Amino acid sequence: MDDTTLPVTIVHFDEHPFTLTSESSSDALAVTLQTRFTTQEYSKALFQKIFTIGLSEIADFLDYQCAQLKTPGLWLNALEKLIKENVELFDTRRHQHRHTKLISQIDIMRHSLQMVQPQPRKQHKKVNAYTDDRVFCFATSREEALLSLFNLFSSIKASAFNSNAFK
Repeated sequence: MDDTTLPVTIVHFDEHPFTLTSESSSDALAVTLQTRFTTQEYSKALFQKIFTIGLSEIADFLDYQCAQLKTPGLWLNALEKLIKENVELFDTRRHQHRHTKLISQIDIMRHSLQMVQPQPRKQHKKVNAYTDDRVFCFATSREEALLSLFNLFSSIKASAFNSNAFK
């Protein structure tokens, strides 16, 4: 498939990992642009790469691209949107299988990224009462009271130790 005749609908990507042909990258998984960067050229080159790599290289291609990005999840979302916007290019039986494999691998990659970066859980506090300007939680109040008592006893102990009573 010739990339000059590829009618690709463009999609915006926040990050664009690519090399220029003049830089002579020997990496087979790199997206290579013939000329200067434009969103249209990047979308075409990305689709050209999708159609030229082997089916067994799709996971490696996604790993390679995501390793170069600050926010790989956003790039995967944009890639999925690019594939969705250009689904008519996957019209043959061979390309339909490629489409299915790409979408599956994107989902797997997205899931693995979420497993690596788990979202922090919020600690839920049991609220006992509300007023116009305050929220009362007895567990928090108890912790604050115990902490203030500890600080008070520590200061009394320190002052007693430093006083003349122990000299």
